[in-house]
Amino acid sequence: MPASNLDRIPDPLTDKFSLHELPRIAPWVYDEITAIGVDEVEHTIADMGENPDAPQRMQTWVAALSQHHSDFWGALAQG
Repeated sequence: MPASNLDRIPDPLTDKFSLHELPRIAPWVYDEITAIGVDEVEHTIADMGENPDAPQRMQTWVAALSQHHSDFWGALAQG
């Protein structure tokens, strides 16, 4: 069996992820980011006081996305 470079299962609630990791970890988040535009989302992350070039917690990615969607979308995302 081939060796894996994955030491453990990533935790989307506590771990930080770079943009290039999102298609594997949270494909719907990546799809939303690319639909809005990577530059737009990175600008929003910077406005939130975070470094857009650094890995982010999933909560940060989703918070940045929610700023580009309607209140209705936000209500749906909360369940």
